[in-house]
Amino acid sequence: MDTARPGRNAWANYYQFRAQQAFLRRLERAGQSRDVVFLDMDALVVAPLAPAFAAAGDAEGPSFDLALTLSDATDMPINMGVQLVPRGRYQQAMAVLDAVCEVYPFNESFIAGQLALASYLGVLNNETALLRHLDAAISGGRSCLAVPVRGSGGSSTGTVCLLPCLRWNYCHDDQSCCTSPARLPLGLTSRAQLERAGTAVLHQVGPRKKALDLLAASFISGGRSAAYDLFVGLPHNETGFAAFDLDRAVRNKFGKGEAELIGMASAASPLATHFADHKWKSAKESVLSMATAVRRAMMRTSWPGWAAIPYANYYQFRAQQAYLRHLQQLGVHADVVFLDMDALVVAPMAPLFAPVGAASTFDFAVTLSDAVDMPINMGVQMVSRGRYQQAVAVLEAVCERYPFNESFIAGQVALGTYLGVHGREGALLGHLEAVLERAGVVVLHQVGPRKKALDLLAVAFLAGGRSAAYDVFSRLPHNEQGFAGFDAAGAAAAIGLSPVW
Repeated sequence: MDTARPGRNAWANYYQFRAQQAFLRRLERAGQSRDVVFLDMDALVVAPLAPAFAAAGDAEGPSFDLALTLSDATDMPINMGVQLVPRGRYQQAMAVLDAVCEVYPFNESFIAGQLALASYLGVLNNETALLRHLDAAISGGRSCLAVPVRGSGGSSTGTVCLLPCLRWNYCHDDQSCCTSPARLPLGLTSRAQLERAGTAVLHQVGPRKKALDLLAASFISGGRSAAYDLFVGLPHNETGFAAFDLDRAVRNKFGKGEAELIGMASAASPLATHFADHKWKSAKESVLSMATAVRRAMMRTSWPGWAAIPYANYYQFRAQQAYLRHLQQLGVHADVVFLDMDALVVAPMAPLFAPVGAASTFDFAVTLSDAVDMPINMGVQMVSRGRYQQAVAVLEAVCERYPFNESFIAGQVALGTYLGVHGREGALLGHLEAVLERAGVVVLHQVGPRKKALDLLAVAFLAGGRSAAYDVFSRLPHNEQGFAGFDAAGAAAAIGLSPVW
């Protein structure tokens, strides 16, 4: 991800912290006991991370609740790209993240989360404390400190360990997360230095994202040494990367073009390889359900409109492609539905797909309305089992037509244009007549202000089935003005539901 940077606003890291808490809560409820790493998507792991937990623990287990990496940059000493939570310490880690959220600087820039962490730990613009912790971390593998948290029984303390970024979160750039940009020449600039430091994570911050797939493919084909060799040979600033010919570098090394390389790196992703090797069916299901839980937690939060930008749908399409590729690598054979979080399913969706065992009739399906200016809504998208590859190709074609200068509905415009129905009433009505022969409404989509009644609608469905949901849906207001005065609790009581729903 580089172009529009949809996460680059002051609130983004706050929702990241909340999503991390939701993920840990999900693991705890599922009875999981495993070490957790929260890792930026532009960070490449080239060596085992297990020693990071051991280095900050003792014979009886880890002695910290949360571990972060520390650099010598006084204005941004903590980078969020690598965060560790040991097994058995989920509750404590959530309490630490709560305390960080309490000091979150919402009026700051897109690095607000990193400033919140550094401020909470007392190392922001505090060179004396910073260098003391950094010396301890480099010489002893860690520097730990007690931090204030609020537990169920009142005020308490948690433990945060700071690990040397030279080993656990290394980047070398004028937007550095490990070496102060003012002291970049003192960073790790050769393969020998990286090997001596035992660098496990190569973080491609800023303009270096451009070479992430090349670095990943080098690691996959030649191991850690090959990744180190390439890493130290890359430019170290935006000017250098502006002149960097990535396609030429790829062809020189692999004899392939940039587009083929991206497919190669994605197909060999560590997640896909791990599950393909171990055939852990329960683990697959667990990963998919946890991903859903995190997305639900993020979308359920009251957010400042971070998704309402032209590029948001583009990244959604790319995420859907990545998800389908992972399913294929995992050997999953199931129908897939991409569903908006404000859409309630009130009837089986299986009839929309081919019967089990029968050949699929489509690669990709979307829903159609009679609105000429926006006939396609992205809230429900379907992919047939066994047609993942074809669906990825369809989404690729949609992305090629993506109108980046459009509004936040750009993805829906792209789909409508690609399918020849956007702004074309004749074509639209022809398709619409064909699909409206029978209704049998399956999904009730609570767009815009209707989100306010989503829980009421869901409980009505749970209590009385599809008919009850239809009944409530038909009685709800249909515009923002109507919902401004809508009393959800009163509406619940009116249909016989307890106000505690």
